[in-house]
Amino acid sequence: MTDQSSYMDNTDKMEDGKASGDGTAKPLVSVIMPVYNGEKYLKRCLNSVLRQTYDRLEILCLDDGSSDRSPEILDGYQKRFPEKIIVFHQENMGTGRTRNRAISLAEGTYLMFADNDDIYDRDYVRTMVSYIEEEDLDMVIAGYRMVSDQGKILASCPIRDSYPWDKFRLLTAWIKILRRDYVLANKISFGEIPLGEDIVFSISACNYTDKIRCVDYIGYNWVQYPDSVFHSVQKKKMLDGLETIGQLEKANPVLVHVSRDEYDYSTYKFLMWHLLYTRKNVKEEDWKRQEKRYHEWLQANNAMYRERRIPLFGPRGEKISYRLLLWLLSGQLPGVYRLLMGLLRRL
Repeated sequence: MTDQSSYMDNTDKMEDGKASGDGTAKPLVSVIMPVYNGEKYLKRCLNSVLRQTYDRLEILCLDDGSSDRSPEILDGYQKRFPEKIIVFHQENMGTGRTRNRAISLAEGTYLMFADNDDIYDRDYVRTMVSYIEEEDLDMVIAGYRMVSDQGKILASCPIRDSYPWDKFRLLTAWIKILRRDYVLANKISFGEIPLGEDIVFSISACNYTDKIRCVDYIGYNWVQYPDSVFHSVQKKKMLDGLETIGQLEKANPVLVHVSRDEYDYSTYKFLMWHLLYTRKNVKEEDWKRQEKRYHEWLQANNAMYRERRIPLFGPRGEKISYRLLLWLLSGQLPGVYRLLMGLLRRL
């Protein structure tokens, strides 16, 4: 991993008022960081952003009604680094609404994102700015690593720029840099329920421009903690993916740069992935009720699903294992869907 020791060791030892950077006059980048009960890992995350080799940063930290020491930690960092860190305290709104608020408060030319328990490589911001400025783009998409809290690389998830589907393969916000004026002009925002917020944002961001580039670069580290909000909430509560789809449709009443097949495959993948992810951890009756609703919606609204066109050998650029699994779940082989879902329940 790039510069692993710089963020895994001595994470509390930042000298007051001094962050890394070259100090030259370059475009301001707004790094948006929602914070919720992140006291265990927040300092490590903040330090990784403060140590960026790119100096022109504002780090917008929005405390989303934390009940732990996160507000105190944020206020301490703002006092130490007033030229870099801006802190807002608010009642709990959820990640999507918090990010939307931060976008309205940001002043940077570009927007980037970070979760409060993840890590930036030291050159992450500089590299992403260089890519978006090189071709005067509206958005650049990179890859990420999954790492343990001890810094062990669990998986690398690169992205290419070989096929149109590449920009849809990884739909999380923190692997992107976007031009703020583009986001504001097209009213691009995150979903407002705690499920698929990034999908609403990312597909919308792809729909209103063709000035997008995927780059074969990794600078973001998604750190896997067993007690993270993602692991503790989304597996155990049957949230409504159709509400997320409703927000996506409202944000994209007309498909401009996203094709109908790209949109249909994305929504099918999202709903199937939600069923798979929750299969073992929610009440059986709740899961079956939602399963029925999802398939009814797909049959009525998703032409690719209704016409049995979920492709085995496409879309090109999607992981082969995902393509196979999603094809098997599409009902084109009778009985396979029930077999797979039954196996997942018993694992």
